[in-house]
Amino acid sequence: MLTSPHVFLLTDSYQMYSDDDRNHSGKEALDWFVRMQSDSVTEAERAAFIAWRDAKPENAQAYADTELLSHKLAALKGHSAYHIPRLTPDQKPSLMTMQSFNRIALFLLIIFSSAGLWWQTGIVSDEYVTSAGEQRHIPLEDGSKLELNTASHADVRYTRLERIVTLYSGEAYFDIADENYRRFVVLAGGLQVRDIGTRFIVRHDNEQVTVTVLEGEVELTRPALSDRSGELPATLTLLAGQQSHYRNEVITSAIPIDSVAAAAWREGKLIFKATPLREVVQELARYHPLRFVIHDPALADETVTGSFHIGELSSFLRALEQVLQIQIDTRNPDIASIQRRKN
Repeated sequence: MLTSPHVFLLTDSYQMYSDDDRNHSGKEALDWFVRMQSDSVTEAERAAFIAWRDAKPENAQAYADTELLSHKLAALKGHSAYHIPRLTPDQKPSLMTMQSFNRIALFLLIIFSSAGLWWQTGIVSDEYVTSAGEQRHIPLEDGSKLELNTASHADVRYTRLERIVTLYSGEAYFDIADENYRRFVVLAGGLQVRDIGTRFIVRHDNEQVTVTVLEGEVELTRPALSDRSGELPATLTLLAGQQSHYRNEVITSAIPIDSVAAAAWREGKLIFKATPLREVVQELARYHPLRFVIHDPALADETVTGSFHIGELSSFLRALEQVLQIQIDTRNPDIASIQRRKN
């Protein structure tokens, strides 16, 4: 059985839940944060904390944000994180200890209640962007591997309990290093993914998120839908070699996927199997600054099968001309005009 950390894929978390949900989770997170700082915390309390944290995504987000806020405020004061006096089991709290404890708790509670801005607090460690046709291999400080595909934008930040990657757009491959106490979190477009494996691909474009599992198993969970929560499945389990899409608050059923083809971009290739021409040129446009125009709608339905190198556009277009008996005019450097070959 795999023992990799949990992995979540979330939207911007403070927008996913109602104000009541956030306030309730925030107050509970504050209480747990205070309790977990004590040396006298028991194993039963730790187990209860983990159960609470994993029960709902907003709980995990609230606790992570509490930690972020604590460290950020501590940095502003010019010393290490807020020190909550620790007591050994045979010690009794003094009046001064409890006063200090309560002052810290009260201060954090005030921050929790401040116009909702607390939920947007975060420390961005690194930001990464790739242009059209560019790919980047990024070793993360925890030993995980992040690979960004063409035209992608992501940032990475860390807390004591979570490693957080926000994928704003584009496509990313993740190979997650095992850590017993820090989960890996990916934020993108409204879907939550709990990972039991270690390798997967997330693509976020055209208001759609696509998750492809290369190794292990993941559970997809959409945000609660207040108006029709009982009509649509809320969760879906994806296994290695499966893929699902999330769009318009709907998780599609798992479909089998060719993992080699799905990850071929990591090797600088594109693999198509009976793929309509319209989808082929859409994929090409991700890597090259060209607008492809298909003049015959019926031609757009013609299918393409083959493996091509991403950087060899001219060779690819010539091959398409031969296979589909078409003509591709690239005299305009910004437009590739596609039409049937004239006899």
